[in-house]
Formats: sequence, C-alpha cells, structure tokens
Amino acid sequence: MTTEGGGTLARARVVLSLRDFRQLVFVRLCTQFGDGLFQAVILGSVVFSPTKHSTSVGVAKALAILVVPYSLVGPFAGVFIDRWPRKLILVVTPLVRAGLAFLAIGGTGPAVPFYAGALLVLSANRFLLTTATAVVPKLVPADDLLMANSVSTTSGTLMRFLGVAVGGPLIDAFGNGPVIVATAVAWGLTSMFAMRIGSDLSPELAPAGPLSEHVARVARELRDGAGRLLHTPRALAPITSVTWNQFLNGIIFVVSLVVFRERFHKGVGSYSSLVVAGGIGVMLGLATVNLLEGRFTRRTVMSASFVISGVPLITVAGAINRYDILIVSFLLGLAYSWLKIPADTATQEAIPDRYRGRVFSIYDIAQNMSGVVAALIAIPLVSNRTIGGLVAGVGVLFLLWTPVILRWLRRSATMGVRFYAGSRADETPRSVMLAGEETPVEVERSWREERAGARLRCFRLALPDGTRIEVSRAEDGGPWRLDRELTS
Repeated sequence: MTTEGGGTLARARVVLSLRDFRQLVFVRLCTQFGDGLFQAVILGSVVFSPTKHSTSVGVAKALAILVVPYSLVGPFAGVFIDRWPRKLILVVTPLVRAGLAFLAIGGTGPAVPFYAGALLVLSANRFLLTTATAVVPKLVPADDLLMANSVSTTSGTLMRFLGVAVGGPLIDAFGNGPVIVATAVAWGLTSMFAMRIGSDLSPELAPAGPLSEHVARVARELRDGAGRLLHTPRALAPITSVTWNQFLNGIIFVVSLVVFRERFHKGVGSYSSLVVAGGIGVMLGLATVNLLEGRFTRRTVMSASFVISGVPLITVAGAINRYDILIVSFLLGLAYSWLKIPADTATQEAIPDRYRGRVFSIYDIAQNMSGVVAALIAIPLVSNRTIGGLVAGVGVLFLLWTPVILRWLRRSATMGVRFYAGSRADETPRSVMLAGEETPVEVERSWREERAGARLRCFRLALPDGTRIEVSRAEDGGPWRLDRELTS
C-alpha cells in the first residue's frame, strides 16, 4: 500500500495503519519518554543535588554522560546491528536499561556504580534507536519511507521533550526514586511493544568476515570521512559553523544552570524549563526555515542565525533574570534551526553520496562533542568572570562569526571543473573536483539560462558511480558552482 498523491495527514494515517509499524512507533514513544525522564535524573543527580557544590563541574559531568555514548558508540552501532537479531535488540535492550537505571537512584551514593550505570544506559540507547531506524524499511512500503521516518523520529523527539518537561518538576517534588521507577516502567512498555512486532526484522544478508574487521573498517571510514570533509570547503564551512554554534550554546547552557541554581536557588525543574523553551524555539524554526529560504539566500539565513543568537545575549547581559534566560533559550533554539537545516542541506549538496555517510558521522561527533568541550571550558570561566560579562562575551562571539560565515560560504560556493582542450565555444567538461578527488565525467546535457539577471552556461554531468550533477557558471567566466546532485 502506498500513499502517492495524498496529503501529509492522509499519508501519516496510512503508515500508522500498518500494525507492525505502529508497534515500532510505540517503541519510540515509550523509550524516548523514558529517555527524557532519565535525562532529568542525570541533571538532578550531578548538577542540582544539594551535596554538589560546583554547578559548572556538574554540568560538564552530566553532558559527558549524556553525549559521549551517542558520539562514540553511534558510528559503530551499525556493525553490531547488522549481525545481531534486531528484534532481540528491541526487546532485550529496554529491559537491560531498566535494570541499570536503578543504579542511578539516589545519585549521591557511590560514584562508580552511578556513572557506570548511566553510561551503559545511554550507550545501550544508541543501539536501540539505531535499530529502530534500521528496521523501518522492513515494516512499510518503499514509497512510504519518508513519511514513516518523519512520523517515527518526530514523535519520539517530542516525547523526549515531554519526558524532560515532566521529569524535572517531579524530581523537585518527590526526588529521583519515583522518576527512576517511571523510567523503568516506560522502558518495560518499550520491550512489550517490541515483542508484538510480527515481521521478520533480520538483515537480508549478514556481513561476512570477523567482527573486528568491520569495526576497523568503520574507524578507517571515519578517518576517510574527515579527510574528505577537509577537502570540501562547501561542506566544511557549514559544519564548522554548526559546531561553533553548539560550542557557544554549550557555554550559555552552563551559565543558565549556574544562574538558576546559585542565584535563584531553583531545582532541576529549571532545566526542564530551559529545554522546553529551547525546544519550542527549535520547532518554530523548523516550521519557518523553508519560508526564509524561499525569500533569502541560504548564506543570508545562516549568517542571520548568528545575529539572532548574539544580540539577545548582549541585551540581557546587564541584568539577567529567569525570564530573560527562558526568552534567550527560545531564541537560541529558533536560531539553531535556521542554521542547522540550511547547513545540513549545503553539506548534502557538497558531498557525493558515496562519502556522505562518513562525513555526516564526523559531523555528528563534532556537533555533540562541542557541547562537552564547552562545559569543560566554562568551568574556569564561570569561576573567574562575572556572569553578565561572560554572557555578553559569548554574544559578541556569535556576532563576530557572522562576517566569517558570510565570507567563507561565498568563497567556498565553487567547485573545480576541468575541460577538454579546444576552443572556448566547444569546451566540454572532462572531470570535476569533488571532496578533494578528481573524478571523470560525461556530459549528458548542456544549456544556457538566465538567473538573477546573469546569463549562465550549465551542464548535467554523469559520474562513474552513477551520480548525476548539474553545474553552472557565468558565460563571461568566473567560478563554477555545483547547483544540485540529482537523485534519479
């Protein structure tokens, strides 16, 4: 059954009518609601516990627990998922996580069991979510994959936000214990829904060779992805900008929690408020970014996001109150979406499909780890600088990046195209430079067109791996630009 030609709601209803996919969505909803609750427990235990005296150190520990498993385990998860029974992963992992979560009860106890348990819980979560994504094609027709992925991922993300929003006030009112129990119940339900999936989720062809070879291959591919990224300025510029944005956001996150705990004497519920405010901003940004890209250049939208982040920080730096923090959190979330979506699109367009997975793995690690690095750097800054001065300084750093990203994106929006020898009128592309690699091409089509008052010469080129791209430049010369990579 397909949904071609239907509206968005109609297509969503159709994919949800598929019984096994519906069970998978319930798996997502339950596990990510539990994730949100557990995230609140981690923050409550290492940041807002009365026995913890350094908020900034606590935030650094919390971010390390929350982020490092995702960053380091993630690229290697697929190696195991392609070998282990996928339904067994979906059924057993939530039960293991529920048992380990009880190590986090009363996080003021022995540090080693608490941190070890939390790291194992979150590392196992990466396997669970990656498996849930990997099995979607087994449960829905190919024409419905985009809608199925959208429904599954978006609903799960919303439930995680809800878990954080609910967990913080509950911890303030009742402590960690009841919230840990609720988390374990949510993960128990995850296992129950996974058991109800009747479809065969096994990979069609298990990978050959020993596991160690595949782990080593992933490590080599990550290194190769980093090399390709460094040779592709059109991707390096947006990825660096997102990483810098997340680094600065990480410092503001630490400062916000310090202010809530030490100045306003608030509990972990304040963290929930920050997440909700930022989440609303992210959602609004996701809903409006396409409207902006229809009216402004991608370069303008991305650079404007840094202005929208920096100006409010400088504005509130003189006299910070709790409402200022929530408004700033909302605006930072809004600006993040306006940066991230164009950045992802630019990276996808700049990197050939055969390298894209490896580059996005590096992108994911850089973006996530920047928050941990920011928290570590924030520890001495919070101790030795005034909060207002630190907030204003971060705002200035946001604004200073605006001309950098504008210039970098403008200069990197070109590509190398080599031609066969001949007259200028008869020149035909013979190769292109993509991701630092010269690749031979065949011309499928050439034409001229006018854009924004400029007359352009355009080519559609076929690469040896089947990829097809369209390139253009002004008729009177100048740099070549990669317009698009065709999907079919």
